[in-house]
Amino acid sequence: MKNYRIRRSVALALVLLLALVNSACVDLAAIQKFTASATEIGKRFPNLANDLSASCKRQHIYQEVRAAQFQPDRLRAITHPDPDSEEMTKLDGQCKQFTEQQKRLIEANAVLINYLATMGDLAADDLTSYDKGLEGLGSSFTKGNIFNDAEVSAVQGLVGFLLKAASEGYRRKKLKSALEDQNSHIQTLTKALRRLVAQNYILQLQNERDEMRNYYSTSILLYRDYMRQLVARTAEERAQQGQLVQDPLPIIQVKRLWDDEETEIAKKIEAANAYAKALDSIAEGHQKLYESRNNLGSKEVVRTALTYAKTIQSVVEDFRKAF
Repeated sequence: MKNYRIRRSVALALVLLLALVNSACVDLAAIQKFTASATEIGKRFPNLANDLSASCKRQHIYQEVRAAQFQPDRLRAITHPDPDSEEMTKLDGQCKQFTEQQKRLIEANAVLINYLATMGDLAADDLTSYDKGLEGLGSSFTKGNIFNDAEVSAVQGLVGFLLKAASEGYRRKKLKSALEDQNSHIQTLTKALRRLVAQNYILQLQNERDEMRNYYSTSILLYRDYMRQLVARTAEERAQQGQLVQDPLPIIQVKRLWDDEETEIAKKIEAANAYAKALDSIAEGHQKLYESRNNLGSKEVVRTALTYAKTIQSVVEDFRKAF
């Protein structure tokens, strides 16, 4: 009887040991690929965010050049203002709100990217780390005129998790609880970033495109008027009447430049849509991991994670074309 109990205890210990070994050997490489793909495209996001205020400035430059009637002596000051010039001060003031917004956008995106990197570390059973520049965001992150209270709370909650994961030495066994605790924050944050990219930024580009088209179409109309006057009257007659008209076309090579700028804006719109699609994949992929958190090593999870990783990779090139 005593030997039976010993054998049973040994057998139970072996079963438990085998379970621990199997748990430690679970291959979560697919989750790592998913988080790596998302992190890769996310690192380029600041280039897009910084274009928010840059686009605003380009719009005002188009307006100012038209208002100056293409006077050559004004073009340089308007289109390439010196840092401390009156023109630059004016531009900065006109686009101040977008400069403030892009700062918050970059911070929020950085939190998302650091979280995804941490998920990859946990899946690999590695210790985690984070960008030290995020430490103060747990209390200092604000709406910036673009985020609401729930979105601010999501960012702050994720920052708190990142700090705790690093300071307490989280490893793979914490992956499940991380998915449980942070999924709602990820859904909120990705939805917010998607809105700001697919709506706010694209609207900014559309406004820029309208100003650009007005700029070039106005140039063509001015050229037509110039040629009519040139044919109808001599230069001497026009000079006497004080009606000299500036010819903008020698200054701007209208058709080629117009086409180039149309193409550039189109690339940026495609890039914004690509990033919005990547954010959708991040949100959906994280939701699937959350739903499968009790069986992360299953074939279904592997298949799902690889599918979302592939989807994100497919849009990276569209994003790279512009940023």
